[in-house]
Amino acid sequence: MKAGRAIGLTLKRFLGFTVCNIPGTLVELLLVWFFSNHVFHHYFGRYVVAPFIGFECAVVLNFVLYSHFVWRGRMKGVGLKGRVLRLLGYNASAMGVYLLRMVVIQAIGLLWHWQPVVCDLISLLFSGIVNYLALDGLVFRRWKRKKK
Repeated sequence: MKAGRAIGLTLKRFLGFTVCNIPGTLVELLLVWFFSNHVFHHYFGRYVVAPFIGFECAVVLNFVLYSHFVWRGRMKGVGLKGRVLRLLGYNASAMGVYLLRMVVIQAIGLLWHWQPVVCDLISLLFSGIVNYLALDGLVFRRWKRKKK
């Protein structure tokens, strides 16, 4: 593959990745709002369980969107077992990136004392690039088929 074509494909995938994150983010925020305001009335439910439910629902939605729109070509011929394994890998990757975001937020906050929303935005930009690279290189990479 020529370098120019590879860069174009990477940029196209990254744009699709960015656009596919929007519905997952909205679902996560809506679920956290709903559960923390209407279902859970104690700290643990509101600040731990509600975000966990929202996060996991967003993970599943994002995985489906990525599989169909961003890395569709790499999912052709992948059976149920392969899809489940990739979903589990994506879930682990998403959790790792989430923890990375927390580290970046804390580091920026401690070093420069910026507002939390600014720290969060910077962490989203940084972790978005890391997340894309992890998904493209690990979760949705082309798997070599075993010869029978």
